This record gives sequence, C-alpha cells and structure tokens, in this order.
Amino acid sequence: PEEGFECKKYHGNVNNYMNSVAIVEHPDGTTYMVTLMSNVLRKNSANDHFAVASSIDKIIRKKS
Repeated sequence: PEEGFECKKYHGNVNNYMNSVAIVEHPDGTTYMVTLMSNVLRKNSANDHFAVASSIDKIIRKKS
C-alpha cells in the first residue's frame, strides 16, 4: 500500500515487470535480436520500451 496511489492495470507500485523480445530484420539483410526487461513503477512502460527499441535500432543501423 502507498498513500495516495491508485493501483491500475500495468501500473504497479511494487512490481511492474515488462519483458520484450524482438527479432528485427531489415530489407538490406541487417538482422539482430534484442531482449529487454524492466520494472518501471507507477506507469505503463510500453512507450519506454518502444523508445529504447528505436534508439537501439538507430545505433545498430549506424554500425552496419
């Protein structure tokens, strides 16, 4: 319990684990796999995972 906190779906305040696994394949043949686990509290972390994925893709694409 946390004073003033209203627990909602995907908004845990103790454990709010999210796991993502992606295999990315680009038309130019660049292929890679990324895994990510987070425990972002008090909010849905789907947008955070998307932002991290976009940043990783930009880094990978610059290196290839």
